Amino acid sequence: MREDLKTFWWAGLLALLTISFAALRLLGVVGWPWLWVLSPLWVPAGLMVLLLAIAFAAGAVVISLKGKGRRRERCWALLPLCKGYRE
Repeated sequence: MREDLKTFWWAGLLALLTISFAALRLLGVVGWPWLWVLSPLWVPAGLMVLLLAIAFAAGAVVISLKGKGRRRERCWALLPLCKGYRE
């Protein structure tokens, strides 16, 4: 089996599910709203967006925490100019 077929087998499965759900809906077998009939197309995309948002937020937290330590080190040299400086 070709390498690209091994890697992207899930894309064919999603297409098959979408076509099957649409056919069942058009034949009147199921009464699902079109939102759910087309869910094999948008659910994976939504999960990817969610995972990217979580990764972005985690990265922002890590950068923020690392930045606080560096800011503190810089403040020692310019102590009177730093915000929050107390004598």
